[in-house]
Amino acid sequence: TIVEALPTILANFDEDISNYISQTFSKRGVKIMTSTRVESITGQGVMTSAGEISGDTVLVCTGRRPNMTGTEILNLPLTGKGISVDSHMRTALPGVYAAGDVTGLSMLAHSAERQAAVAVNDMMGIEDEMRYNAIPAVVYCDPEIAAVGLTERQAKEILGENNYNIETLPMLFSGRFVAENDGEQGLCKVITDKHGIIIGTHMVGNPASEIIAIAVMAIGQGMTTEQLSRIILPHPTVGEILKHF
Repeated sequence: TIVEALPTILANFDEDISNYISQTFSKRGVKIMTSTRVESITGQGVMTSAGEISGDTVLVCTGRRPNMTGTEILNLPLTGKGISVDSHMRTALPGVYAAGDVTGLSMLAHSAERQAAVAVNDMMGIEDEMRYNAIPAVVYCDPEIAAVGLTERQAKEILGENNYNIETLPMLFSGRFVAENDGEQGLCKVITDKHGIIIGTHMVGNPASEIIAIAVMAIGQGMTTEQLSRIILPHPTVGEILKHF
């Protein structure tokens, strides 16, 4: 049983991905309770706003907050999420940098690693800058989920309804996927702007966590789908599906 306070699971992901996973889990017998709050957890079960749930194990996934302990003495300017920094990870206090969860900008380990590298490069006088348009997010469930860039909803809000394009393929388009994922269909969705530049990629199906790296590099370099299609990728692989958009 999955208990979710929001109207849908995986609310931060593209709606097509969320719907696919909801349908897949439901077919497997997983009960999904959305718009439901957890009120208490006892030795007998979990009490929710929709009633009591019994089970052997409870896994709590409620997110996290930055640990700001010890930073108060610096009196650093804060945003609503964490310590305020510029694109070089500098705070308002000369010589003081911030990276990772304390900035509240992208609370992922790989984001923190990159932020730290940008900060160190700036300290050493090496030109570098932190960008957030191509940071991948992965959900390590089965099937795996991976995404980078804008969702369809974000593209509509930022670019306007007629200024972006959507293309979707089942992962079954890849023979390797068919061979390794019996019974799964999978989904790969690519969002481009009106010039064909890739601005978002969303996929569900194994091994999404690995092949999303191709889309990360494409978005990071401002590539179009046509440019990506000209890159020679090994065959047979699941990742080569990204050449066919």
